[in-house]
Amino acid sequence: MESLELKLSKGVYSLLKDYLKSNSNTMPDFNKQKLISELEKAEVLTEKALPTEFVSVNTKLKIREEDSGKELEFILVEPKKAKQKLNKLSILSPIGVALAGYKTGDIVSWEMPDGLRNYHIKEVTPVN
Repeated sequence: MESLELKLSKGVYSLLKDYLKSNSNTMPDFNKQKLISELEKAEVLTEKALPTEFVSVNTKLKIREEDSGKELEFILVEPKKAKQKLNKLSILSPIGVALAGYKTGDIVSWEMPDGLRNYHIKEVTPVN
């Protein structure tokens, strides 16, 4: 798979580094190695400088799970603002960690509890 461009805000970068430290023993090896690699190569920007097509907190996503064709729509938020009933998922949820830093058009592989999944990011829209 080709190397994709990653851009993270400073805040999300710090959250993911802390998440990796505190969850490294429970994360599948595939995800752990991928997250380590992503954090090493990501361009870290201020939140205002982050282009709007990149997945971050306060972004609404439309994605497609490639194997099933199932389409999902949700908003990624700070962990304390997550409300699954309102389709507001934490940036530290499995899907949030998987997609953070990628952009519209990217296809991202991540190991979920039910196996390796490939997600196509169809649309990223900033929300306030």
